[in-house]
Amino acid sequence: MRDRELAARVWGLSLARGLAALGLGIWVLAFPPSSPGMLTRAVAVFWVVDGLIVFGGSLTASLMFNRMLLLLRAVAGLITAIVLLALPLSDAFGPYRPGQILLLLFVVPAVILAIALQILGAVVDLLVCLEVRRRIAGEWSLGLSAALSIVFGLLLVGAIMAPPAVLGRGVGLVGIVGGLAVVVGALRLRPTGDPSLSALPH
Repeated sequence: MRDRELAARVWGLSLARGLAALGLGIWVLAFPPSSPGMLTRAVAVFWVVDGLIVFGGSLTASLMFNRMLLLLRAVAGLITAIVLLALPLSDAFGPYRPGQILLLLFVVPAVILAIALQILGAVVDLLVCLEVRRRIAGEWSLGLSAALSIVFGLLLVGAIMAPPAVLGRGVGLVGIVGGLAVVVGALRLRPTGDPSLSALPH
């Protein structure tokens, strides 16, 4: 597949993922989370959207290798999000009540394992990025999307031990800055009628 044909498939996927990260950042800054559970749920909703976007991308991938990797990435993100949304985070991280310690002993490891699965999915993202970069020199929007998922996961782990408002601002800033960067990277790949205006080699 020629560079321009591949770019036509990649740019829309990266643009949608960048806009999703940007939306998460704006939401978290506009409505600061008051508990780790609220912050975790906000990021989980982002991972649902991101997983569905990647799943859509897997259906249009041209190479079987990329299609399977994108599908694996989408499944990892959706499983992580569903687990995080299903956990009783409000009870576990809310005001103290009898039995809360036992609940935390169940919820905290589950959250960490779910986030680890998401980070593993982001590693799969990087494999797809490397494959794309062999065909489109300098393409970095897919890799940056993967890096955002890893950073969000690490910030959520930190939210278990640090004030959620502080890490919420971190998630918000990372989402806005990273999301804008992914959008810019995607727009660089957008096919144009005039090849001289494209960021692709010509």
